[in-house]
Amino acid sequence: AAAVVLAAAQPVERVAAPADTFGPREPVYGTRLAPRLATHAPAWSADGRAIHFVDLFGMLAPGVSTMRVHAVDVATRAVRTLASLPVQNTGRFALRAAADGRALYLATTPPLGVGPLRDAIYRVPLAPGAAAGDTLTRVVSDLAWPWFAVSPDARRFAHAWAGAGAGGVGAETFGVVEPASDRRWPVHAGWGPPNGLFDFAPDGGQLLYTRGGAFASGDSAGVWLFSARDGTARRLLPAPPAPAQQPVYAPTVRWVSGAPHLLAVE
Repeated sequence: AAAVVLAAAQPVERVAAPADTFGPREPVYGTRLAPRLATHAPAWSADGRAIHFVDLFGMLAPGVSTMRVHAVDVATRAVRTLASLPVQNTGRFALRAAADGRALYLATTPPLGVGPLRDAIYRVPLAPGAAAGDTLTRVVSDLAWPWFAVSPDARRFAHAWAGAGAGGVGAETFGVVEPASDRRWPVHAGWGPPNGLFDFAPDGGQLLYTRGGAFASGDSAGVWLFSARDGTARRLLPAPPAPAQQPVYAPTVRWVSGAPHLLAVE
């Protein structure tokens, strides 16, 4: 096994690349993936043959840069650009690969306009011949945090959205949305910042997630299972009351015959 090192810098072209902090002196994929850019949110492709990442390039306006989405071929180390779009430089990015291998889903902050700050999820096509820089489809527009899950068939998304009015931290609602049908299942109010792990079942009908942190009371912290079939959620496992005893969960869930299996260390 070999380490993969991603260089991180501010989104200004003249910034020098930082020194490696781990791994070999020369990273596996070229001398550096993006020595003068900010690299964030790497994600494996569905088939494990590519690593996707984003960087920020140049300055379009005060606080606004071009975000580019790239793919690194694991076998050949070749890097290709999949798409680009203008974004607000908030440092808020996340990438998820759809299980069907047809698209990536990118959460980031569009350039500020009228209204409060909101993140959005964009669909990045992976079909052969898709032109870099194609206009990306915005599938979800009201993320409170760039933290989400996408079902294997890419029909449903789980995320937190901001409440009506001024709101603020702790006023968010966590739930599941189905953009094509405009359906929305609110699951928890008063969600707060990202505070858990979630993963859809292979059929997209269930969602396993964890809840904890300052915005989860003692009777709501733990591991939960949501069903889109009846719109209900039930807690499978409570979390210990003491913050120092909160378990650490594995980043992936294994589904066997419709039942989730999650590893935890307490």
